[in-house]
Amino acid sequence: MDKLHFEGVTRLYVARAIVKMSNGKQLPMVELRGPKNVGVGCEIALRKGFQPYARSEGATDRKHFTEYIFYPHSKRHDCHLFVTLRIPSGEETVSKGFVEDFHNELESFDKLLAKNGGSQIGESER
Repeated sequence: MDKLHFEGVTRLYVARAIVKMSNGKQLPMVELRGPKNVGVGCEIALRKGFQPYARSEGATDRKHFTEYIFYPHSKRHDCHLFVTLRIPSGEETVSKGFVEDFHNELESFDKLLAKNGGSQIGESER
């Protein structure tokens, strides 16, 4: 109920996990669903409160695609979004404009909650 997932033209990739490891240890490999050269993948979760995450917001190059992480926060509704967006690498000018527009829309999610009765946020987590 508090999650949204969409994807188009994607496949499974094997990549290094992004986790903290002791010095000298190799990062484990994980399967990631990512876009092919014209695809997109996105996961959005609405979470109560706000918590610090190990990864900061921003882009990570995953060789075949770029992964963006965003955590827009609503003080008014005491919640935040946890967003992972994966788009193809390359086409920097097109991708940059899309990501900027997408991020701007995410930052205004607080206004959408106000219209749709944000008082039920996190009810499914209890």
